[in-house]
Amino acid sequence: MVDLERFKAETMAYFRALDEAATQRYHFRHADEEGGLWYIEAVPDRGKLVAIK
Repeated sequence: MVDLERFKAETMAYFRALDEAATQRYHFRHADEEGGLWYIEAVPDRGKLVAIK
């Protein structure tokens, strides 16, 4: 169980650092099959976009 908690903490730190250090942000909007709208914010990391919100 300790490894799961450590993984969770490291993952949260990674996404928080991406969010705080981002100089570029990309915003996407998507409508799903049920009519719901999704708003996604992504930042570049190592040549790929990573969804952060």
